[in-house]
Amino acid sequence: MANDKKAIRLLILDDSQNNAERLVSLLRNEGTRTRAHRITSAEDLQECLQQNWDLCLAQPETSFMTAEDAAALIKRQSRDVPLILLKPGIDIDMRTSALRCGMADALPQDAEALLTLIVDRELVNLKHAANDASPSRTCAKRKSAASCYSTARWMPSLTCTMACTFTPTGPIANSWLRRRR
Repeated sequence: MANDKKAIRLLILDDSQNNAERLVSLLRNEGTRTRAHRITSAEDLQECLQQNWDLCLAQPETSFMTAEDAAALIKRQSRDVPLILLKPGIDIDMRTSALRCGMADALPQDAEALLTLIVDRELVNLKHAANDASPSRTCAKRKSAASCYSTARWMPSLTCTMACTFTPTGPIANSWLRRRR
């Protein structure tokens, strides 16, 4: 089953080669094919962001930059690379701060089972974002948003039979969103 998946491209922001290898090994043992690159400098991260990456795992601080600086750099370059902060002894305030900085999540460094679940979640989110990147966001056969709305009016997560997910847009969506509040 792991051979059916495309290998994920993973950036690791960590001073320790051993920690980076442990993370890659963890993901591979869970069945995730992984191609990883350990960031060694701020310039290395800038250069790497010229390519496409699926995920970034980061320690809170390295000898050359903090995870917050990395998240800011990723955001400045308009890259869609979810950054997950790995920190020993993380509490709710640190997690909240990480999320406010634009990180995808923050979790204890030793929570390996949780890390694999969060990585899977972020990869699914990236896949859905790539599928939703079409400019019109309409159904495959150009079905109008209004007809999708009538089909999925009370169930916005309903997938219509033409392989599109309802995404509310326009005046109909505004009235729908007002009713949902």
